[in-house]
Parts: sequence; structure tokens; C-alpha cells
Amino acid sequence: MDYKNKNILAPMVRCSTLAFRLMALEYGADLVYSEEIIDYKLVNAKRHYNELFNTIDYIVDGTEKPVFQTCHKEKDKVIFQVGTNNATRALQACKLVENDVAGFDVNMGCPKEFSVQGGMGAALLKKPDDVKQILTTLVNGLSKPVTCKIRCLHSLEETINLCKLIESCGVRALAIHGRFQEERSRMPNHDDYIREIVKHIQIPIIANGGSNEIKCYEDIEKFRQSCNASSVMIARAGMWNCSVFRREGVLPIDDVVKRFLEISLEVDNYFFSVKYAVQQMLHEELASERGAAVLGSLAGEELYKIFHMLNEYNELQKKKEEYYRSSALKRKIDEEESAEIKKAKESGTNLICRHAKYSKKDFREGTHTPKSILNAYVIHHGLPKPIYRTEEKLPEKVFKSVLEFNNGFYTTPYWESNKKYTEQAAAMVCLDSIGVSYKIDFISKK
Repeated sequence: MDYKNKNILAPMVRCSTLAFRLMALEYGADLVYSEEIIDYKLVNAKRHYNELFNTIDYIVDGTEKPVFQTCHKEKDKVIFQVGTNNATRALQACKLVENDVAGFDVNMGCPKEFSVQGGMGAALLKKPDDVKQILTTLVNGLSKPVTCKIRCLHSLEETINLCKLIESCGVRALAIHGRFQEERSRMPNHDDYIREIVKHIQIPIIANGGSNEIKCYEDIEKFRQSCNASSVMIARAGMWNCSVFRREGVLPIDDVVKRFLEISLEVDNYFFSVKYAVQQMLHEELASERGAAVLGSLAGEELYKIFHMLNEYNELQKKKEEYYRSSALKRKIDEEESAEIKKAKESGTNLICRHAKYSKKDFREGTHTPKSILNAYVIHHGLPKPIYRTEEKLPEKVFKSVLEFNNGFYTTPYWESNKKYTEQAAAMVCLDSIGVSYKIDFISKK
């Protein structure tokens, strides 16, 4: 991995998702960093290949959103950034994704309270022993190159000494955000610090912090020269308009937003991550009617409608439904019958068992879940309240629910790691069987 003469998308929380990284690469970025992934979140995740979207999803059982998501398109370009304060745990986490990424970076510059209080991010800047232990452990334990990202210390001499220590650990490059821990983005970047550090360090220096001056591709080179750095890392300028990486020039923001929405559909990007990124792109017009609509959107259907892409969104939902009804499920789940299903079959009752998969991101919060839609239907028609009989199977700690409603029993053939999700899936089967839509627009049409 060569870190010289590279334009790089920075790690940005809630923004540097797979969809955003793929867009940056499409527009011309040479490397893309993942958002910071905390080591103890990843160590409990399992690797799943998503056949529908051709993505690799690292998922913790019982959760919906992947801790980390990647795909083959970015394999040689994505740098996994880990947040850590423990060398052993950091190595354990990084080993899980080692074969799916191009390199690793340790976050030693994040000034956010969560990171600092946890002994991570900028807290490591004044813990040289921890810095050395973490970096040498990763360098020696991983087959892929390791880098780290820091902020400047108040003393230039202290900063240079820290950089020399980091270099001695065997890292392949060093990214430097030219601000102090307490300084924020509106303040000037200390390009002079980075210029001076370059004189004392042999490994490539990646300059970061120039977004206030970067408006187009040519500005990236101006910032690199100002810092005399090997490469440039771009955060906010890329977040606001990712086409800043294009040699041919920046694109209108509407074009960029729509391309991001397209890629988000292609990889099934989590709704709230999509919404957050779109908000950042529209940061200058959030007070407008369209901006307010984006801020108020509660589901993908609403967000895509704003940008006249509702047909594309609905096509994806149809594709997902067809996939989940097939045998090729995203997660292979044991199809063993539950005691409740056996009981229903033995009693000769009307049992309907169909493929259904509840995904929280496809529904609004609160009243617009399948269960609440069924409850509204029951109240409207004066029918008996549905009864959910949910069984837990140990030691796997998985659940299966059978819904009894109006002299019928409804279920799916799958055990789920989330009790609430299996009940929602049973409600989906019931609604589908009685001809009631469980789509988001059901309540709004009443």
C-alpha cells in the first residue's frame, strides 16, 4: 500500500459508510477510510455475506445495522479505522476484518467526549506508552499496513517527538489534523505545524484539516503544497460535496445527492445514515422547504420521494420482499419447528407459515410497525385482540413466535435472535394473509 500522492476520504462518524465511500471512489478518491469502529463493538460481530446486495456485513446478533459493511469494489481501497485503548482487543477486532480491507488506521485524534473519556482518540496523544503498545501490536500482528491519525499537541516539539515515536512503531504513514484537541473546524488549520513535522519524519505525512479552503479539486493540491505533505485527507469538504475529488470539476449538489441515494439503494444503506449524509450535503439549505422535509423524514420512502426517486425505492423494497420469501436468506436461520407450531398442527387448526423478515429500517418508529397496524385493524373492525405465543430456544437464545388471530395461526419458519422481530414477522404473515398492507402508508391513508 502506497500512501504517497493520494487524495483520501477521511473517517467521519455516521457519514463514511460503504455507500459514501463508494461514491468518493467513483468521483476520484484514491483511498477511503471507514468511520471509526470501536473495537469492543466489532469483536462480538459475525461476518455475513449478503447475497442480495453483494456486501459483507459484520453484524452483532440481535441487531439490525451492521457494525461494519464493505464489498469487493472497495477491498483494495478501504482503510478500516479502529477506536481503541487496548492493544489486545484492537488486534482481535482488526483480525476479524483483515481479509476484507486494504489497511488499518488507529484513531488517536478524535476530540469527542465519548472517545476521550474512554481513553481513546485524542486521549492517547499524551499516553506514549499506550500509543507504542497499540501500534506495535497491530503492526506485528496484522498482514495489512497500519497507520494512525493524530491531532497536534500545543508544543511543536512535543508533536514532533510524538510523531517520531509513532514512526518508530513501524506504521506506514501518519495522518495529521492540524488543530489542537480543543480547536474546532471554524478555526484556522496549523499548516505550519504539518510543514515542520514533514522535515523530521521519513514516512508519508497525510495532511488533514483544510476543508475551509478546499472548494474544488485544484484546492486539494494547494493544501498539500501548503503543508508540504505527501497526501491529503478530506473530511467536511468531501462530506458537503463529494465531487470535490473530481478532476473534471465539482457537480451540482442535487446530482451528488441523487447519486448517493442510488448507491445507498444498491448496498441497502441504513436509513438514518442516509438521512444524516443528505443533511450534511444540504447544510446550506436546511432552512428551506426541501431541507425541512429532509429533516422531518422518518423513513426511506419519504426521503426518496423528496428527490423524485420513490419508484427506485419501491423497486428495492419489492426486490427485498421477493428475496426474503425465497430460501436464500441473508442470515441462515435454523428452520426447526417450534413447540407452538407442532401443537397447532396436531390440533388441526388453520396454521399459515410463510417467509417474512422484519427489518426495523423499513418501518417508521412507533405506530407504523406491523403489530401496531394489526392492532389498528382489530380495533377498527371490533375483532378479538391477537395473541403472540413466543418460544425461546436455549442455549442458542433464539425466538420463534406464533400469532393467534381470528381462528387462525400465523408464523414464519425461522428462529430469530430478537424476540420483538419474530413477533413483528408473525404479524406481517397475518396481515399479508388477510389482505391488509403493512407498508408505511397504511396508517396515513386511514
